[in-house]
Amino acid sequence: MQLCYAGKTLRPLHDCSFHSHDSWELVYNEKGTGTIEFGPDAYPFSEGTLFLCSPEISHRKCSDRVFEDYYIRFQGLDLAPGVYSLTDTADQRLFLLVRLLYLCFCDGGAAPMCGSLMQALESLIREQLASAAVDRNAAQLRQLIIDHFSDPEF
Repeated sequence: MQLCYAGKTLRPLHDCSFHSHDSWELVYNEKGTGTIEFGPDAYPFSEGTLFLCSPEISHRKCSDRVFEDYYIRFQGLDLAPGVYSLTDTADQRLFLLVRLLYLCFCDGGAAPMCGSLMQALESLIREQLASAAVDRNAAQLRQLIIDHFSDPEF
């Protein structure tokens, strides 16, 4: 993955209008709650929620109060196009990596460090996505067993 841009909301926002990017975007919600929309689909967000959006997907965020984000734009992630939702780990590893990337990018002269941090971020994202898939599959299997428990043919 190659870092294109790292930013942070510099003042709390209520709304961020529909827009898209020519790169992947990772949005880490640091503060606030609300809704993030990807085309016709809407998802709730809260502190520690992270969304990963492939290029050219129109999206916006809104909140009844305010929110603050970090956002990382990058190229070269080998995932199927779409939107991915993650929740940070209890020890906030995603937040720490995103914040370090932002600080390194703002520093300007830390390109090698940004590259290493991007590798670490990609590993953590893949780990989180794999864990979420296992949890989702386990929940589906559990429901399937419950739904067919009394069926001796099952």
